Formats: sequence, structure tokens, C-alpha cells
Amino acid sequence: MKFENELPYWLAFTHFLPRWGNEKINKLLVNILHSNKMSLSDFFEMEDSQIADLFLLNGKKIETIRTAEQSCQISHFLVEDILSQGLKL
Repeated sequence: MKFENELPYWLAFTHFLPRWGNEKINKLLVNILHSNKMSLSDFFEMEDSQIADLFLLNGKKIETIRTAEQSCQISHFLVEDILSQGLKL
């Protein structure tokens, strides 16, 4: 998967998880990317029950993640705009 395709998911994690704090976000990212060798897009495609079991997250945390996931559409357009201007990320 191309890095550019993952950028909206990175934005979702870094900007749309209110009150999580950097430590919790970073731990989850390490768990997803390194421990489970998954892409962020694969993570967002998982069923809620799979996320709960594999990442030990409760319903409220998963609900927050799903809300952040909805921002990916907006983030996708932002990333496209940035890349179309010739900026490198």
C-alpha cells in the first residue's frame, strides 16, 4: 500500500481522537503497525468485535475511533489537495 493512501488514516489518529492523549494514541499505533503488522486502513476495516478482542479496547474507545474514521473522507481531500500542490509528506 502506498504511503499516500494511509495519510488520511494518520490524520484521523492524530487529529480526531479527542482526549486520548499522545501516549495512548502512540501505543495503539505501535500495536497496530508493529506488533500486528497491519496498515491503518486494514485496522479501520476490522469489525468492532475484532478491534475489541485484538487491541483490548472498550465500546466507548471503539466508538471514538469510528467517529475519527468518518473524518477520513475529509482528510482524503486535504491530502489530495496538498499533494496536488507538489508538497511532499
